[in-house]
Amino acid sequence: MKDKHLLEVEVILLHTQWLAPRRWLNETARIAERGIEKEISLMQRELSLTPTTGKGLDKRATGKGFDEQAKKRFQIVMKRDLLMGPCKTAIRSSTLVMAFGVMENLLSKICEAFADNKLSWPAKNSRIEIRYYDLKGEYTLDRLQKYLSKVVGIQLPPFFESEARLLSILRNAFVHQMGVIPRDSKNEIEKILRRKGSNCKLIFSDIVMGKLGHNATRFKVTLGKTFVEHMLDSMSVMFEELRATISTVQ
Repeated sequence: MKDKHLLEVEVILLHTQWLAPRRWLNETARIAERGIEKEISLMQRELSLTPTTGKGLDKRATGKGFDEQAKKRFQIVMKRDLLMGPCKTAIRSSTLVMAFGVMENLLSKICEAFADNKLSWPAKNSRIEIRYYDLKGEYTLDRLQKYLSKVVGIQLPPFFESEARLLSILRNAFVHQMGVIPRDSKNEIEKILRRKGSNCKLIFSDIVMGKLGHNATRFKVTLGKTFVEHMLDSMSVMFEELRATISTVQ
């Protein structure tokens, strides 16, 4: 077995590899959002200086005989709405997806370190010739979680009871479906948030797929700024708790 101090240093290094991406992910998102807010403020100011011609602005701006002021105002409003909606969504979902990728990569390194016997296994467990990707699981994170808890035999942080599953659902939705989820995934997310008692802003709006209102079968997920920040903080706490647990392995 390795010296306990060396073991702890190895795990701290993995934890440190999270802290750097965590900082630049957070700062990049903040800079981008500040830039958007600045642009929106400039547009609002420009709108206040651009005369309005009353109701039916969009028709006059696009139809024959439109006046230039109405067209200019219409273009500003369209760009402002684009920044306030899709652009913010893109920043937040990209931040979440990138953070998830870093987290998953580091967890896989920890699992591989155990598999290669670079990290000491709990005394009650003997080393088992199996890798995390040999296990069954709907998501890679499920297999990593199962490997650490069932195969290695360490107690996992509370993060894996709720946030891990939530992140997996959202990550796949944004990567593969542009943030669209089926009703069963929506119900599962809401159940997780209720159990967690979270006040994070997850806003669902129906996607018209031949049905309307409560009959809709697919939903569009919009992430609030506080939700992304909460998840980044939760990941940081998870790594610190996991580091502390592994460092006590005899």
